[in-house]
Amino acid sequence: MTDDTQNMPTAKKRYTKAVATVWLVPLAALAAGVWLLASTIRERGPEITLALPDADGIQAGSTVIKLLNVDVGRVVRVSLNDTHNGVILKARMDKSAAKLLTDETQFWLVKPRIDRKGVTGLGTLVSGYYIEMSPGKNGNAKRDFTVIDAMPSDLSTTGGKHFQLVGEPDGALLSVGSSVLYRNIEVGEVANAHFNPQENTVSYRIFIKHPNDVLVGENTQFWSAGGLNVDFSGGTLNVAAPPVGAILSGGAIAFDNPQVIGKGAEVDENKKFILHKNAHAIEHKTPENALKLVAFFDQSVASLQKGSPVVYKGITVGYVENPQFFHSKDKEKLFDNKNIPVLFYLSPELFGENTDIKEWQKSIEKSLNNGLTASIGSNNLLLGTGQIELSDANKDKPLKPVNKYQDFLVIGTQKGGLDSMTQQLNALLEKINHLPLEKTVAELNQTIANLDKLLSNKDTQALPQDIRNTLQELQKTLNGISPDAPVYRDIQQTLNKINHTLDKAEPVLRRLDEKPNALIFNDNRPDPLPKGKQ
Repeated sequence: MTDDTQNMPTAKKRYTKAVATVWLVPLAALAAGVWLLASTIRERGPEITLALPDADGIQAGSTVIKLLNVDVGRVVRVSLNDTHNGVILKARMDKSAAKLLTDETQFWLVKPRIDRKGVTGLGTLVSGYYIEMSPGKNGNAKRDFTVIDAMPSDLSTTGGKHFQLVGEPDGALLSVGSSVLYRNIEVGEVANAHFNPQENTVSYRIFIKHPNDVLVGENTQFWSAGGLNVDFSGGTLNVAAPPVGAILSGGAIAFDNPQVIGKGAEVDENKKFILHKNAHAIEHKTPENALKLVAFFDQSVASLQKGSPVVYKGITVGYVENPQFFHSKDKEKLFDNKNIPVLFYLSPELFGENTDIKEWQKSIEKSLNNGLTASIGSNNLLLGTGQIELSDANKDKPLKPVNKYQDFLVIGTQKGGLDSMTQQLNALLEKINHLPLEKTVAELNQTIANLDKLLSNKDTQALPQDIRNTLQELQKTLNGISPDAPVYRDIQQTLNKINHTLDKAEPVLRRLDEKPNALIFNDNRPDPLPKGKQ
């Protein structure tokens, strides 16, 4: 065994620097991963921030962002905002959509809804809610956006204009997509709605489609049209209501132009207007060429307000501008002067479209010199609203303390309406009070007493029986000469005989009429004519 061990070869160690083939696989995988990561980063689009009131129907990793029904992004994270009154979405967009993210880009949530347009978004009942995107064609790059509730109406390809409306809150805030009406015709929609709790105001951004945007001018007036509009102006009842769809959807915004001054000059994009609570809250704008007059009334002006009509023989010719037009400290002397100045104007447009202003003013001034007066009349007894009524001169002296007041002409006034009726009634009662009623009543009582004595007399009481007997005798007499009575027949026979005799005597009478001496000279010779000697 020892010899064999000694004869065995000795092992030698050899070292090599070559890498084992087995490590090539993980190295290749690592390189591929790095390459994929770099490729992913290079191809990945930007991350954007979306703000919503709540996360109803939104799920991180599932809710997608679509453009023309193509996925261009996905929500990756959902969290509360810093004030905890809303949510913030983080969404990863495709690289191809990066250049579409500008300050003109808009996002809105697509979900099932029922509104005036019908039923929309039913497909989301299966696929889930998603966010639709409207790309910005121009503008600066942007990464923070606000998701609106519905598709904006200003995506119309027909063009149009946006306008800003600000007013006091009146009921519920209108939703995006609510109608904008012009004389109950839908011409646009609400693009954005916002309530400002600090200023207690509501603001709307509306979009009016072309060509209807030309209806809006600097004098255009907007108001909320959420229900029935009852108007008693002119003494008549007028009820107007927006379309049923507008009422069911929570209301609408209506606008129109003043009848007298028209819409005015054209306005630019995003022009700001006042939103009135209703049509009655709209203030009447005084035309530039109007003729302003002041009337002093020695009676209540509570029925007058700004915009009350001024009428002449039932035709509206102007409106009240200020029902208490006191100058400086004149109101402090109200109990001394007892007169209330009212400023109103007459508009030439209400007299005709092509009225000559100078001739029209001369005609008004001539009427004032001829005694044109103003009075307060009732516009509607139910509501207690009044109007100023112009009338021609009458015999009563008008109230006209001055010829001009605050550089405006003063028109004389007369008491009218209920005050005039009250004054006339008081005058009538005063005349009645001056009548000798006590003496008249005493004489009347004496007359009644004498009449009672006369009626209580036995001879007077017997008169009815005597009158009845006389009537019976008269009836008997009349019955005696009736056609069936013998007397009537005898008289008829006698008259017939007389007529027969007269018929026979008629030739004799005619002869006597022609020749009076015919009874003496019964011949046919003519009467002899006297002649002288020959």
